[in-house]
Amino acid sequence: MWNNRLSCFILVKLRYKWFRFVLPVPLFIFTELLQAAADWVALWGSLFPRWKLPGLLMTQLLSVWLEFRRLGSWQLAEIAHDDHQISISFF
Repeated sequence: MWNNRLSCFILVKLRYKWFRFVLPVPLFIFTELLQAAADWVALWGSLFPRWKLPGLLMTQLLSVWLEFRRLGSWQLAEIAHDDHQISISFF
């Protein structure tokens, strides 16, 4: 990738006539949640060594999530109709 900056927030912007609302959702919360779940799955895998699939799934999910964040700033969707608008972007 050209940029090495991780996306840090999801911005959800809503506009309805005169009402505007912006909700920033920090992405580090999801990263911490996935890492904690991976720790629990690793503990489960040490207790039941034959069940390796959940551990493999969690490591792949965590790596996909980090690659998703490495995309940097980008816009997922922007929908507008008359005075209504919704926009979801990552930055």
